[in-house]
Amino acid sequence: MHILVADDQEEILLLTKVLLETAGYKVDTCFNGVEVIVKTRSKLYDLILLNLRMPEMNGYDTCSVLKRNSKTHRIPIIAFTARPPKGEKEELLEKGFDGFIEKPFRVQDLLDAVKNFLKEQL
Repeated sequence: MHILVADDQEEILLLTKVLLETAGYKVDTCFNGVEVIVKTRSKLYDLILLNLRMPEMNGYDTCSVLKRNSKTHRIPIIAFTARPPKGEKEELLEKGFDGFIEKPFRVQDLLDAVKNFLKEQL
C-alpha cells in the first residue's frame, strides 16, 4: 500500500513517514497542496493524509481538485490536522474528505486509522 503524506511541518512529515514505513507501508511526502497535485499525476496512491493549513494550496482546495479529477477521485483523503474546531469535522466530510486524524496523535491511533481506511478500499 502506498500513502502520500502532505504537511508543511518537516518534523511531522518525518515522524509520520518513519512510523508508516515501519508498519510496512510505502510513503511519499510533500510540503503543500501543489506538490500533492503534481505527485498524483504520475503515481496513484492508496491513501492521502492531507494537512489543512499549508502554504501555496491548502488542504481544502487540494482535496477539491483531487475529488473532481477522474483519476484521483476514489483515493481516500484523510484530513491530517490539529484538533478541528467544533463543526469542522462535519464540514470536512461535506468538502470531500473521507475522514480525519487529529494531531497530535498517538502512534497506535494513527496506525489503526490508516489500517481501517485502507481496509475499506479492499
